Amino acid sequence: MVARLVVAAQSGSGSSVDGLLSTLRPALVGYFSRRLSDDDEAEDLAQAALMRIARALPTIEPDRADRFIVTIAANLVRTAYTQTAKKQRRWAPVGLANATESATAADRHVEYRELAREVHRICASELPPALKEVMLGVLRGETPVEIARRLEINPITVRTRLMRARAILRRELRAFVDLDDPETDGRTQLSA
Repeated sequence: MVARLVVAAQSGSGSSVDGLLSTLRPALVGYFSRRLSDDDEAEDLAQAALMRIARALPTIEPDRADRFIVTIAANLVRTAYTQTAKKQRRWAPVGLANATESATAADRHVEYRELAREVHRICASELPPALKEVMLGVLRGETPVEIARRLEINPITVRTRLMRARAILRRELRAFVDLDDPETDGRTQLSA
């Protein structure tokens, strides 16, 4: 029966091509529906198979048409299975995704803590007392104006001391943080 429909469709009549595709469609939808869980995907694959058959119609040998159609359908199912398997491998439980992000956040937190400890160590051991007092005020979250009020000095003096303290910190932290790395501007990180 398929061979007869293919011969008629190859004759060039538009209605005979429609007749071939209309006859094949329910069988293809059924074939894909039995192998796939999604009915919409079965419809899509049937449509894809019909388009391939219509494109290849001039080259189909009528006596082998049934095997040709089965091969097209089997290849489409195999491709659908492969795509489904890829999608399943990409999926991860929310808990795993959150744990991965938490590990990254934990790494950043550890790096921040190490840098903060190093800054405190440098402030305690390398800075002169006047610079140390101003820098520790910044580390406590005080503004230059608040530090000036607390130390009873001019805010401009506080800003000058902060510039000197930051210069010393940059020099001392070169071994700890690569300040010359164009990806991370160390001066921006340390000037807070």
